[in-house]
Amino acid sequence: MSDYRVNIKVRNNRILKKIEERGYASPLEFCRKNKMAYPTLLDYVNLKKKIFNKNNKLQPSVRNLCEILKCMPEELFSETQQYMEIESNQKAVECSEQAMQGYLENYKDPLTLEEQIDEKLLLKQLDKTLSSITPRERKILEARFGLAGEEARSLREIADEYDVSASRIRQIEQTALRKLRHPTRAIVLGEFIGREKEEY
Repeated sequence: MSDYRVNIKVRNNRILKKIEERGYASPLEFCRKNKMAYPTLLDYVNLKKKIFNKNNKLQPSVRNLCEILKCMPEELFSETQQYMEIESNQKAVECSEQAMQGYLENYKDPLTLEEQIDEKLLLKQLDKTLSSITPRERKILEARFGLAGEEARSLREIADEYDVSASRIRQIEQTALRKLRHPTRAIVLGEFIGREKEEY
């Protein structure tokens, strides 16, 4: 019988290393200073999203990431990672006492405990913040800014889904944002929205 059960979390080390090389203490700090949506970065770090869209073109968020880090996509994603999209990047494995000792001596998590706690708190605060608007407004904001773990979408794409005009979606978006303008709400929302380029 094995002595330990270890939860292994696989991440894209190329992105993490590049962020470190640019002098950022953590991915969270990188997103804050560059006004990039944190959940979007996590999708690529955690290998949960392909870097190409259905037309085989780079996702806008990947282009933005490359511009900020001043590098090519190939430097951030291996050939396999470019097309990888997994539901979960975590797995529990069993190991012996000896293996566990070696693991603890050599292991360095790029995401510190403080960051992990910070990330969970932000997600909890975001959910609470968005609960103050209507379900429809929330869904539109999530789609517009990629808050639900998907790529941020244009006004036209969302309008087509709801069978209304793009200007109507813009009105709903602006109404929802006005409701969230309270300073405490705005700070939380800003952590996630970041600097997403608008597409019409």
